[in-house]
Amino acid sequence: MQRILSQTQSEKETEVDNFNFLTQFINIPLLLKATALLLILMYAIFAFVIFNQVRTMNKIIYIPSSSRILIVISVIHLLLSISLFLAAVVIL
Repeated sequence: MQRILSQTQSEKETEVDNFNFLTQFINIPLLLKATALLLILMYAIFAFVIFNQVRTMNKIIYIPSSSRILIVISVIHLLLSISLFLAAVVIL
């Protein structure tokens, strides 16, 4: 009985050691930070694509009353997304 109990306890200790090794090998906060930075970078790239689309559409369909406003809004959006990425790099 004592032998079975000690085997079970040693198996549990081995499982705990394996879990500790796994958590030391995979740094979860670092993984979350890297994922957040990657997603924010993808959003900045998306903002750049939107800016290019607005510029291209303004070349095709030019409406003087709204063309400048749309370009200004897309530039502001692009600058804010880049500043978000830079702030996340500094903070994270």
